[in-house]
Amino acid sequence: MASVHCVGSPFWSASIKVWHADKLNPAAGQWKRTWRSTGIPATEPKAAAEKVAEALQAGALAAAPTNPRRADQRTFVEALESIWAAAGLAPPPISASWRDYSQRFLVERSLGARTRQVYASQFSIFTKHLGKRADDLLWNLGKDDFQSYYNALIKEGRSAKTASNHLSMLQAVMERAFLEGAISRNPVKLVTQTVGEQVERQPFTRADVRAILEFLDNPPAGFVMPLANATEWKTAVLLGLCCGLRIQDAIGRAWRDFDLMAGTISLLPAKKIRKGKFITLPLARPLAAHLSTLDADSEWVTPDLRGKRRATPSFLAIADAAGIDAEKGGSGKGKGRTVRLRSFHSLRHSLNTWLAEAGAEKQVRMLISDHDDPRISDKYTHGVIDRLAEALRKVFPE
Repeated sequence: MASVHCVGSPFWSASIKVWHADKLNPAAGQWKRTWRSTGIPATEPKAAAEKVAEALQAGALAAAPTNPRRADQRTFVEALESIWAAAGLAPPPISASWRDYSQRFLVERSLGARTRQVYASQFSIFTKHLGKRADDLLWNLGKDDFQSYYNALIKEGRSAKTASNHLSMLQAVMERAFLEGAISRNPVKLVTQTVGEQVERQPFTRADVRAILEFLDNPPAGFVMPLANATEWKTAVLLGLCCGLRIQDAIGRAWRDFDLMAGTISLLPAKKIRKGKFITLPLARPLAAHLSTLDADSEWVTPDLRGKRRATPSFLAIADAAGIDAEKGGSGKGKGRTVRLRSFHSLRHSLNTWLAEAGAEKQVRMLISDHDDPRISDKYTHGVIDRLAEALRKVFPE
């Protein structure tokens, strides 16, 4: 009844029949053929995998509600592990539940502190979604568990991109489980996702940037600057505009990152922590002039802004107060968010666009903005088609 294959997997996988219960009526259901990892490396003889496959099938039959002598799941796992022990092989961690395995993933995976916090938050939400199934064996989780979670996110009003990001974190866990032989397929890859409308971020115009900087130079009486003083915000804005820094990189800089004599800034962007890729950029004149007016009496350039999680909406409040047109798009319901077409991140778009207008080559623009993929860099460079069309009109006036 059971068979084994090792196509596309570093381990022999068993094809067995497993009872799938009806969610509304656990006593009802049907037998379906499915794949389970045997935990036997593909380099080992097929016969060893076939023994495990037969044990898996026997366990599936014993665990089915249709069996009046239904075996306890844990007893089955312990018996299976004894087979690996007898073969002199270390059993894969298939006896781990989602709850245990996801926590182990957080401990063992090389993640930055902020990224780890985001992963932990999403794992907690998914664990709550699973309910009691979070304590089932990891291999018992199938496509339906992840599909229902994705559908629930969309129903709450999350954008397709946000829901996809949530799913990608779960996929990372299941992919690791697959590579370790804990599961024979990554069920997250089978989830059908909604193709959402892409919201293209827009750059700030030169007039917009001038208005924001002038606002920060002379805040109107009665306006309460969020999170920090106007000087710190101006520093952050200039770092975003002149160096293309993302907001968390801009507000997390220490004075040791700067060499004012050489006119450079060196940093490890948050997105490149895992790669350990430092970048060094020249300081543009507006930024260098501004930094020279600051007192370096703290380790941090923007001590009050550093580490603040509400920095982005606070910047938007400043932009609104400066009279910047509050373009919005992609409004959602429930927990969905309204997407601003222009935010702090738009300063990166502005820099790329202005560099292109100044004739900077794509490679130069990619280095300054720390883009590895030319296609990503193109998305940050606006109006290129219009400029190409204008050039063609000059060549072909009629």
